Amino acid sequence: MPLLVWVDARSRRQVTLTKHGPAALQAHLAALQAIAAAWTWSASSPAIAQRRWPDVQDRRQLLLRLVQAGRESLEREASEREAAVSETAGSLTGVYESGELARVREDWPA
Repeated sequence: MPLLVWVDARSRRQVTLTKHGPAALQAHLAALQAIAAAWTWSASSPAIAQRRWPDVQDRRQLLLRLVQAGRESLEREASEREAAVSETAGSLTGVYESGELARVREDWPA
């Protein structure tokens, strides 16, 4: 017998809580928190996008533009990180003596 039944508004699927115990409850609470976070994101994102792209009226197009902007931001961040690594690669060559890491590790607690 189910403990709780509801319909997820986004997926239109029935969600049923049937398991007992703290672990099951914690898992179901985590799922509910994820649903709430997605709901909050989907409720506020079109308004943010509308301010950025006032000429676009279609909600789907606004969300697609947000996804694209996020993707571009992540790609730019990754490119900047790679450039920083390339720029500093080898800059400490010769600073440490051969075997220095082994000597440092000798002082570490077991």
